Amino acid sequence: MAGAISGDANSVRVLFIRHGQSTNNPLYEGLFQQHDEGKLSKAEVEVTWMQQRKTDPPLTDRGRTESAALGAYLAEGLRIDSNIRVYTSPFRRCLDTTAAMLATFGRPDSVQSIECNPRIYETGGVYTVDKGGKRTGPGDCLSAAEIQQSYPGFGVSQLHKAGQWYTGGWESDASGRERAHEVAGWLRSPEFLDTHKGSVVLLVMHGHFIDTLQKVLVGIPEDPSKDGEGMNSYRRQATQFATPNTATSCFELTKGSVIVRWIGRVDHLRKSPADTLSAL
Repeated sequence: MAGAISGDANSVRVLFIRHGQSTNNPLYEGLFQQHDEGKLSKAEVEVTWMQQRKTDPPLTDRGRTESAALGAYLAEGLRIDSNIRVYTSPFRRCLDTTAAMLATFGRPDSVQSIECNPRIYETGGVYTVDKGGKRTGPGDCLSAAEIQQSYPGFGVSQLHKAGQWYTGGWESDASGRERAHEVAGWLRSPEFLDTHKGSVVLLVMHGHFIDTLQKVLVGIPEDPSKDGEGMNSYRRQATQFATPNTATSCFELTKGSVIVRWIGRVDHLRKSPADTLSAL
């Protein structure tokens, strides 16, 4: 890992990291398994999901273990002189992941900054449901002050100073795609490349948004006619990046190029060959 991520002194190495397992993940996966088995209709999945999910869930014990394992793995693999910049989604599950990961990373002098970035949240935003069963927002989430209190050292300068950090409504897949283009533009910008030159940048984000952002970076277009209708889903798109919890994708960015080092690796979870090849 160290050799693959060391890169050029003039490039920026960026790791996309999906959060660890949240309390919503087993619910979501179980519902779609029942749908795939013909036990629940799509409408029944949506109703149950909206009734039982949390708007801003924490990690499960498994999620914290996954995140801690990633931190230890990064500490073992990254050069001792690495300059690390961390950007995290302000969703609780990403904050929890970042905190658990950095706790086992154990090299505070290498971590130059930890910033909450309000542009890298999950597609859909912090949403809830109205009386008619339609997605709306905002749902409940943390404020900048609450984040500072619960996650010492996390920068919140980009968040609203008063009230919760997310104040919008439900975000459609199309709007999420627009935001992914904006974030990709930021990552490719001369300002970002100059400011982060020679650094390793960690972006702690979410599965759907990572899927969309990776497609934008490598030039894979999505078909808007395949967007979720009144909900968020990338399962109908021709190309899908399935990103497990705490999986990493590595990109090396230079002015004018994006080098893909790897996509969706979970080496830190020490999975058996049977687990790794279970999808075949």
